[in-house]
Amino acid sequence: MKKFSMHDERFGDTSIVHEAESYDSLADECANLFRDMAVEEYGSPDGAEREQFIARRASELRAEFIDALVEIPPENPKYGHVVVNGNRYNLTSQAELSGLLVPGGWETVSDGETYTAEWRADGLDDHGNLVVVYWQWAEVRGDELEDASGYDFSDDNIDRVEVL
Repeated sequence: MKKFSMHDERFGDTSIVHEAESYDSLADECANLFRDMAVEEYGSPDGAEREQFIARRASELRAEFIDALVEIPPENPKYGHVVVNGNRYNLTSQAELSGLLVPGGWETVSDGETYTAEWRADGLDDHGNLVVVYWQWAEVRGDELEDASGYDFSDDNIDRVEVL
């Protein structure tokens, strides 16, 4: 079973995550929605021309629906996920230094002085949007950890999440 999010309000609430075997099977489940939308567009009168329009328009709406779907990739077990303010983000990369050092940058910090180092990891939200998750830690120049394994990348230590 795959997860999909919708990016077109014409087909319903875009915050709902849909589960289906494929794009087509999800579209098949919504066949009545497309027919109802086509009937609403055509209106009256009855007849063969109306039924042809409705069938053609329902087919077009089905194609537009599939185009508006985004498959949400499954969680990558290598990187896991984080939860911030009730929102889940599947990480798609390992955390690495972002290059931001506060205040002023590496060249302005002397040995023994404290600075803030920022780490980042790429990810996806539940709608398939690209995000960047950031963590920040106070460091003492000259006493930095040798690698990322010494940092606590738990949800509580996240500084912010930016949607790209």
